[in-house]
Amino acid sequence: DRDQGLGREDSAVTLQYHACPGDGARGGSPDGARSARFMFERPRTMAPRHLALMIFICVIWGYNFVAAKVGVRELPPLLFTGLRFSIIAVVLLPFLKPAPGRMRDIFIIAMFNGAVHFGLMFIGIALAAASVVAVVAQLNVPFATLLSIVLLGEVVRLRRWVGIALTILGVTIVSFDPHVFDELTGVLFAAGAALSGAIAS
Repeated sequence: DRDQGLGREDSAVTLQYHACPGDGARGGSPDGARSARFMFERPRTMAPRHLALMIFICVIWGYNFVAAKVGVRELPPLLFTGLRFSIIAVVLLPFLKPAPGRMRDIFIIAMFNGAVHFGLMFIGIALAAASVVAVVAQLNVPFATLLSIVLLGEVVRLRRWVGIALTILGVTIVSFDPHVFDELTGVLFAAGAALSGAIAS
């Protein structure tokens, strides 16, 4: 009954927290232990609305490459990058607050994930097809994973290695298109953008 108020959407952490007071190992009732076992036996699945939101975000992000291709046809890539961040700065400036002692780190992250990343990305889009750049940009995933292993000592399990392999396979398949070799410079800029984003991550 203690967990009756918990909805299906509550996180596993919340279930574990409510289970602890009744843990049989601490002299309480076994209800908490049963709740803890249930937490591991029945992993929570993603709610349909959350899945829909993720798909919606992916659609918006995919359209970003189309919009960028239109933009770099009218403006030089670096000018387009500068205008992008100038508009963002004007909109967000009233909400920005300094973080004492962290501004150096914030500046480095912002440069790699902002100016450098999008500067290289927009140059790549100007020199190659937007669809090709969109696929090459997914190299961010293996780059970030490898950097996390080298720099942070993270342990990568089989599932993530499979994801990395699929990413590299997708980029390889795109590379089989003969037109890619005509746009190789743009592909390299896009790969550089992916690496810059991975460094920021």
